[in-house]
Amino acid sequence: MYSPSDIFNLKRSADHQWAILGGEISQLYLYNSATDSFTSSSTPVAAAPYGVRDVAANPDATQFAVASGYSVSFYDAAFNALGTVTTKISSFQNSNVQYSTDGSKLYWQLVPAQGGSVVDVLDTSTFMELGSVTTAFDQLQLEPGLLWVDSAQRAFESSEGGVGIFDCTVLHQGSPTATGTLPNPKAIPLNTTASVSFAYSSNTAVPVGSAVTFGGQLADQQSSNPLVVEAPPSSVAGPVDVIITQPDGETEVEPQELSYGVDVAAATATLVPPTGNPAMAIFGFGMLNNNSSPPTGPTSITVGGAAVSNAPINLDAVNALEAVAVQIPNGSPGPANILVTGTNGTGALNGAVSYIPSARIVPASGLLQLIYDSSRSLLYALTSTEVDVLNPTTLQWQSPLLPGSGQSYVAMALTPDDSSMLVVDATANTLTILNLDNPAQKSVTTLPTQTQSSTPTKVVATNTGKAFIGVHFDRPIEFDLTALTATLLSANLFGYTNTFAATPDGSHVVTAILNNSSGEVGVWNSSSDSFAVQWFQAGQAGAGGFWTDLTISPDGSIFAALQGDPTEAGVAVGFFDEQLHYLNEIVYPDLAPPDSSECLGALFSASGQTLIVPMGDSIDFFSSSTGTLRGRLLTPEPLPVLTLAISSSGIIALDPTGKII
Repeated sequence: MYSPSDIFNLKRSADHQWAILGGEISQLYLYNSATDSFTSSSTPVAAAPYGVRDVAANPDATQFAVASGYSVSFYDAAFNALGTVTTKISSFQNSNVQYSTDGSKLYWQLVPAQGGSVVDVLDTSTFMELGSVTTAFDQLQLEPGLLWVDSAQRAFESSEGGVGIFDCTVLHQGSPTATGTLPNPKAIPLNTTASVSFAYSSNTAVPVGSAVTFGGQLADQQSSNPLVVEAPPSSVAGPVDVIITQPDGETEVEPQELSYGVDVAAATATLVPPTGNPAMAIFGFGMLNNNSSPPTGPTSITVGGAAVSNAPINLDAVNALEAVAVQIPNGSPGPANILVTGTNGTGALNGAVSYIPSARIVPASGLLQLIYDSSRSLLYALTSTEVDVLNPTTLQWQSPLLPGSGQSYVAMALTPDDSSMLVVDATANTLTILNLDNPAQKSVTTLPTQTQSSTPTKVVATNTGKAFIGVHFDRPIEFDLTALTATLLSANLFGYTNTFAATPDGSHVVTAILNNSSGEVGVWNSSSDSFAVQWFQAGQAGAGGFWTDLTISPDGSIFAALQGDPTEAGVAVGFFDEQLHYLNEIVYPDLAPPDSSECLGALFSASGQTLIVPMGDSIDFFSSSTGTLRGRLLTPEPLPVLTLAISSSGIIALDPTGKII
């Protein structure tokens, strides 16, 4: 097993026999799958003037490349230097260095001083710069990235709303002269022609004799200085690539920079409540009136036939891809279409969202954690001084439970047979065991005092008559529910704050250290009553440590450690199995980015196939196997976002059917 402090830029050869990777800052490693062994050298790292930015291996791993800021150095499999190419382009290397399929060329992405992106091509035998292709400029919403180059020498680069495809068989020599050329206007109605002007972002004129195509159609030139062309008509709504070819052969490709009509691409939510009017974003092309300065929004937006209110424009995203924020109107259960009307026409996204059957708000305050008691069909809501009890059928609050002293409750859990409730009081430093069939019957035990700063934060119950209690700033506790005795757990579970998660039947328990860069997670062995642990450093397992939440699937086969930040939108998640293997991480779609911070209390669906993550304005549903976002439910009112992960707050619960949150 290879365990460096950090792994970056892992690439493999086309024959899958070799891998090249960076470990510690001072070393590069080659892995040989035939011998299952590593070799390493510090030479490529020491020779990189601006550090190792990326690596690549040729198809049979007889050569590999190390990219620094302005140069690429080549080595053989014994780390012997073969040659170095320093780019003549005033630029800096960006990402994803890769060999051609035959190994004769190397492609790398450069960022010119004037902005934008360039795909630069090197000869891997003569170690010469062959030339470049100027690609995307002014990608405000999504930074362009070189994705792949195929056997036909077509480079694929990410761009706003799609992928740009660039022909690397015709290369420009020397520094690019194109500095970003955006059409004005950026959108025109369907089935019409329009005069479109161009000027470089550096305020220089496009060279006389340049040709422009829109979606592959050559545009007739109307004037040369400034360059004005007549955009050909189109009957298909949506964006097209704009390509400007200069007289010297330099080609600038601007992916999806002109739109025809109105194309509504996506909404950031798929499920919405019938009441409450929460906000979401709508992404699309041609929705705005770009003839005005600043651009103005659509003349009309409807969801399910009802007009939206408050539709501000995201001016930071006014480019090829446009965004408008809207407040959802009230609606009837079922799918609803989104219609956007503007100066360029009307576009529809049919079945864009679905109104859920109902959303009810029950007044409450100070709630810390929710648990559904399926045996009694009751919902328990923990506050700092009591446990409130809600009848989920009548939505009426019943008499609260009053376990222990009620000084500062922070966590509760049910035993696997639902007979008892465990409640932790942080101020009194106690664990209360409450008989739910006879609440007057209870026991209160003082927990071990370790230091003045240590406080209990989390409790889970097992099927062996034990409970595990997380502690802030000290070692966690194992509590025998029969003998009412407490034992401090191993020091390797000690961190900033440790937490636990257990399956409903108490047969599986996992642990994690929160807010600590070690990224420690662990799995309980019920036979030996011990924990196996694994550390995941920064850059590994998606979040790279600093966990803030933890949950486990009902059957215990997988668990998820989450990382959120109260100052940032979204959450990172690493999935693990029972053997502490890192399985996957979540990924947000480009056109459904999160816009609120994590809330504590993520959980799995009954099947374990879906991870349910509460956010400040929504509940996100991720596939446990692929990590992809399956859907987003907007909530009718804001949810309490993460502050510090030192409590056991769990703000959502599922009923036994899994249909009610």
